[in-house]
Amino acid sequence: MSEHQHRNEAQVIEAKCPGWVVLYGVYSRMFWAFGAPDGRPITARSASELLGRMRAAERSEIGPYYETRPAARWDQR
Repeated sequence: MSEHQHRNEAQVIEAKCPGWVVLYGVYSRMFWAFGAPDGRPITARSASELLGRMRAAERSEIGPYYETRPAARWDQR
């Protein structure tokens, strides 16, 4: 497939999946998706593989991978 066809596939996926940004990297030859519940980008070699990984990420909904608790308080005596 040509780069143009891969970019078109990325645009179709993005249009069908609200909340996601989907790109095709010409240099990396990878599909990239941003918008996972945990904040991590998702990569795949094919559009179908990417879509499967996106759906799996949506199902997991485990929350962000970074710490969400309040900052530590220093005891100032």
